[in-house]
Amino acid sequence: MTMNSINEAAFRQHLLTSPSEGQHVEYKAAIPFDTESDFGLKLVKHVLGMANTGGGWIVIGFEDGPPPRVDPEHSKEVTATYEATKVSQAVNQHVARGQQVRLHVYNETHPATSLRHPVIHVEGFERLPFICRSTKGGVLTEGDVYIRRSTAETTKVNTPQDWEELISRCVSLRRDEFLSQFTDVFHRMTVGDPTPPEDADTRLMKWLKSQRELSVIHKQLGYGHGYMESAQMLIIPRSPGWSNQELKQAISNHDTGWPQFESPQSLHDGIAIRVPLDSNPR
Repeated sequence: MTMNSINEAAFRQHLLTSPSEGQHVEYKAAIPFDTESDFGLKLVKHVLGMANTGGGWIVIGFEDGPPPRVDPEHSKEVTATYEATKVSQAVNQHVARGQQVRLHVYNETHPATSLRHPVIHVEGFERLPFICRSTKGGVLTEGDVYIRRSTAETTKVNTPQDWEELISRCVSLRRDEFLSQFTDVFHRMTVGDPTPPEDADTRLMKWLKSQRELSVIHKQLGYGHGYMESAQMLIIPRSPGWSNQELKQAISNHDTGWPQFESPQSLHDGIAIRVPLDSNPR
């Protein structure tokens, strides 16, 4: 579910004032975050499980319930260890290379105690589930895919129902992606591309302008009083498929400031022309 910033801020306060664990919400004790500790590894496991179950929230500084209660050991020193970059790096070093879990850490003030609690918001995966790439501390195992169950338990995928729910989530995300792409294509087919295509005249003038600007630069650099530049190019090969005659007409329609010669010869792969040596370009 997507919330705007105002509703999300209110929800974070609700997590502090009405604590209750569930599939998408986990409460953890007031323990400093350490990437090598058993607690830190379990936190990483919870993050991966939530990311594979559509996202969720982890609130630090609460004792086990039910319902969870503010941990009397919680302090600003504990909160300071949950720096967003540190937590994010700790999580992403345990997922398959090329994958990256998106998370945010908010420091939310409890209205009753004035203590600030780290509230970690984990976003769900976009295309593929996150796979653990580390075996560490008896908590994480390489190759495992973790999920959250409705009982607020984080576990690896190990039952047919687990796989069915995970695969259904993948299919749903891909379906949404396909429908978005199809809608865009259908819109272009029915309404048309709002950007008008450039004709030969417009593209030619843009190219001539760029060449004049280059010529001015060359002249300022002191390349002498006279020089000749020759360029051969195809403008959008095969599409829209202008003929040599159309390109010649585009040249004659504009005063380019360059000499024009009226006897080009059309070849199968371009235009050939002989330039007199006494030409005097303007």
